[in-house]
Amino acid sequence: MHCRANSRPPGPGTGAFPPAPRRPRSQRIRRIGIWGTVLAVVGIGCSPASPSQHTEYDSVYSKGDNAGEIAWNDTRLAKLEIKSAQGTLSPSFHPDIHNYVYIVDMNHYFAVNEMSIRAQTANPLAQMGAGGTSLPNDVSTALALTDAKFFDIQVSVPGAPERTYHIKLDPRPTYLKSKPCYEWELFGYAIAMDGNTIVVGAPLMGWEPYYGEFEGLQKFGELGSGAALVFVRENGVWSQQGHLRAPNQGMDDQFGLSVAIAGDTIVVGAPFEDSSGAGMDEENNLAEDSGAAYVFIRRDGIWSHEAYLKPSNISGSDAFGRSVAIDGDKIVVGAPYEGSSATGVNGDEENEDAPYSGAAYIFQRQAGSWSQQAYLKPSNTGTSDLFGYSVAIAKNTVVIGSPYEDGGGVGVNPAQETDDRSYHSGAAYVFTRHDERWTQRAYLKAENSDANDQFGFSVDMDDDAIIVGAPGEMSKSTGVDGVQQDNGMEQSGAAYIFSRKYGTWSQSHYLKASNTDLGDAFGSAVSMDGDWVVVGAPNEDSESITTDGHQANNNNADTGAAYLFHRSNGKWKQKSYLKAPNADDRDSFGHSVVVSGTTAMVGAMHEDGDIDQWGGPPRLYNWYEDSGAAYIFQW
Repeated sequence: MHCRANSRPPGPGTGAFPPAPRRPRSQRIRRIGIWGTVLAVVGIGCSPASPSQHTEYDSVYSKGDNAGEIAWNDTRLAKLEIKSAQGTLSPSFHPDIHNYVYIVDMNHYFAVNEMSIRAQTANPLAQMGAGGTSLPNDVSTALALTDAKFFDIQVSVPGAPERTYHIKLDPRPTYLKSKPCYEWELFGYAIAMDGNTIVVGAPLMGWEPYYGEFEGLQKFGELGSGAALVFVRENGVWSQQGHLRAPNQGMDDQFGLSVAIAGDTIVVGAPFEDSSGAGMDEENNLAEDSGAAYVFIRRDGIWSHEAYLKPSNISGSDAFGRSVAIDGDKIVVGAPYEGSSATGVNGDEENEDAPYSGAAYIFQRQAGSWSQQAYLKPSNTGTSDLFGYSVAIAKNTVVIGSPYEDGGGVGVNPAQETDDRSYHSGAAYVFTRHDERWTQRAYLKAENSDANDQFGFSVDMDDDAIIVGAPGEMSKSTGVDGVQQDNGMEQSGAAYIFSRKYGTWSQSHYLKASNTDLGDAFGSAVSMDGDWVVVGAPNEDSESITTDGHQANNNNADTGAAYLFHRSNGKWKQKSYLKAPNADDRDSFGHSVVVSGTTAMVGAMHEDGDIDQWGGPPRLYNWYEDSGAAYIFQW
């Protein structure tokens, strides 16, 4: 499906969704494993008849006077080989290194349940075991993997402390950066994918390719004008196909703050574009931050601009284009700061009696020409509700998020309170088209709706299913369909799945992270496609740098995480816990997410890596602050 750009909840008065302040780079510490380069690693040799081979690695002996001999209490491995599932051991084997990852692709990661290993002890008196089973010395043995895809090898000698070697499978993702790479681009703020094509928004990018006499050099455009980069996959390899810019780019328009794709059509939002008219006049900036959306089409591998979308009631500060979605020949665009007090479809759009209530607009393409088809408002329009902050569309159904809506009801279609008794609890609204007319069909609230949950901050849908994120939700529950009512973990976040049966919507599942924690903002971004769901938690704090790694610590603030869920036999279960292999504090990995088929992508708009190529390993340096990155996981 198509990903909507999502960000952390804007605080009161923040206006134009500013980037979060960053710590000085000197105070930020990179925690990353060393990248390995070989598949099978042979150690130092094992025969006690040639003790000189072991001298380099021997520690101080507790017993024995013959230097260079193996000590009686030596519990090191001398050799470790992994014989199955093509991959790379990282770091390279060394007897004194005890923690490893075995890097494989996502296909192997999900498919492999056991590994064939061959290990040998340095000390012929030492015994090896794994999972309670004795291992023969220097013989290939199949070891079952745990659900977390790891195994431990214990080496022991009577009277000496046991030594453990930990080996974990890790599917390293493809790593995408803009090229060239500069600071403060926020590459990955918004992402979208359809099959073998992805689009990545970089709303603060200020450069553009120059294809004149000096082709390959870069020409700087307007500061903060923004861009969207298109990548395609061929034979399993991703490469850049397009670099999209607004034809009427202007300073701080933030083109690329939202993106969506369907087939050969891409729509890009620029919520702070300033034109007051339907035409693209670069000199007309009379409606500051009114916003715009741009449609691009692909023919024979070349992307070109097709349409410039403005709403029927252009007004300054409406932020039209803050969210976009597309399905076939229909586009929906959100304008969360629009101020009309109208309700329902195609109501009075001219008044400004409900500031920041928000609106959404549906556009239809016919014979290559786009026109506005509907102007959507909620049935209970309220000031500062931010209706249109998130949008999604599938065929003739649209869902609109309103994360600051204040209604006190719970569940589907509760009484629409007018007393606003549940501040910023949030809501989502479902509209459907029948006989060319759009009608609101459902008013969605969480079953455990509560103040400040911000339900509707993110939305997505696929056929008869909708997923809604609520990053402010406070339950300390973990996993799927746990207890919803315990508000013991402020802003831990949640996501909710609603299902449609015979035209009626109901909440069917309640998703929480496997490591629910204070302030993680799980649900800031959501995406669903068939039996797969991915949920972002950009404020998650684990220092893990491997898929399904250690989740329990909070040693790396706001590195972020994403959670992959899979449905089998009607039941949803968390499949994987995704982390960036170069996770660092405040990277905001999980700020944007999308899943399509068996590929998921996660954006990290505050990532600082210095590499400006595609597919290579992330580097250890933070030379380009907030340049941003995106990570592709395939299985």
